[in-house]
Amino acid sequence: MTTWLEIAPLLTLIGVFVTALVTISNARDISKYSRDTSFIVELFKSKTQFRMACIDRRLQVHQEAFTLWRKLFKNIHTSEIGATVIECQKWWDENCLYLEPEVRKAFADAFSCAHSHASYLTPPADLQLAKDNWKVITAFPNILFEAVQLPKLTAIEEKASLEENNLSSRNTRI
Repeated sequence: MTTWLEIAPLLTLIGVFVTALVTISNARDISKYSRDTSFIVELFKSKTQFRMACIDRRLQVHQEAFTLWRKLFKNIHTSEIGATVIECQKWWDENCLYLEPEVRKAFADAFSCAHSHASYLTPPADLQLAKDNWKVITAFPNILFEAVQLPKLTAIEEKASLEENNLSSRNTRI
């Protein structure tokens, strides 16, 4: 019969072997999680860098959309509305990817509705349809302003800006 003292070294060896396997397994898991985390961090960094690189262009495009909408609004009851709608469509084709998704949709809806607005006002006019159409057209600026929301200037930035403007206006007078 085998005694406990005879199996103890074998059990110890098995214990060491199992511990080594668990340690190796844990190390692999840690390594895998570390790689996964590094990948996610790098993906986030690259996405953030891309968004930051586009921020000036995106702000410019939102301003252009507002300017075009103002032109559209001004021409809505004139013979120039067709040409203005075509200008908006062309601009949208070239710049829509820079717009926030809700702004992109609202701008396309506004110029589409502007194109057909006059037809809703000619007899026999459906006033409710005309009102609903007008609501879509006039909703655009608020959607745009909500999406852009520039941060307010701090008191220090505002003071520095005023001083810079005063300095540049003095230089132009000299």
